[in-house]
Parts: sequence; structure tokens; C-alpha cells
Amino acid sequence: NADVPQEKERIEIKEVFQKHHVASKGTRYVFTKNQDNEIDGIISQIKQEMEENPEQYLEITVGQFFELFMNNMDDWWKKNQFTTWGLNKQFRKILSQILSSSMSGSNSGKSSSNKNKPSYSSVMNH
Repeated sequence: NADVPQEKERIEIKEVFQKHHVASKGTRYVFTKNQDNEIDGIISQIKQEMEENPEQYLEITVGQFFELFMNNMDDWWKKNQFTTWGLNKQFRKILSQILSSSMSGSNSGKSSSNKNKPSYSSVMNH
């Protein structure tokens, strides 16, 4: 079943999370079995986003998506919600913030219809 997180996806997400945690907090994040549900929740939400916008995410993996997510996440989240639980719980809010900020630069002043839906592709091309 494609919706069930794969072990390699869990490993990828943990590696990305760990790298950003060390960079931001200066400490390694300790994963326990308890985090598996949160990791799976993050993976499920990434897959849902990718399924809803397939043309924008053709070439990227779940891990690459999460890398972009972490790279573009507001510092406030890194200070206040930098746990697997926080990211899983706030995923949609953080994602919409990332997407709206990546669009605001290219779209300011123009009122456009929803055909220019924000996407990671606009973030990737910078």
C-alpha cells in the first residue's frame, strides 16, 4: 500500500530532521519508538500534498520534500515547535506559511486567480 510509510522513508525523514536539529539547536535529537507515529504522520501528510499536486512533485522523493520543508521553515517553528510531534501537528500550517512566503515575492501587486497555486517548484528554482 503506497500510503503506508516505508522504512526507508522513515530513515530519510529522521536523517533530515536530525541534520536540521543539530544545525538549529546544536544537539542531536533522540528518537524513540514514540516518535514513529509522528514520523509516519509527517510522511502521510507529505504524500497527501504530493498526491494533490502531482505535477509539481514529479521528480522529488518524500525525503527531498521534507528537506525543502525544513530549509524553508520559519525560524519561529525551529525555536518553538522543533519536535517530531510539533512538526506533525503543525505540518499544514507550516507548509501553507512556506508556500505563501515563496509566492509573495513573485506575485506581489498582481491579483491572480487560483491557477497560480503556490508550490515547492517556485522555491526550488531559486
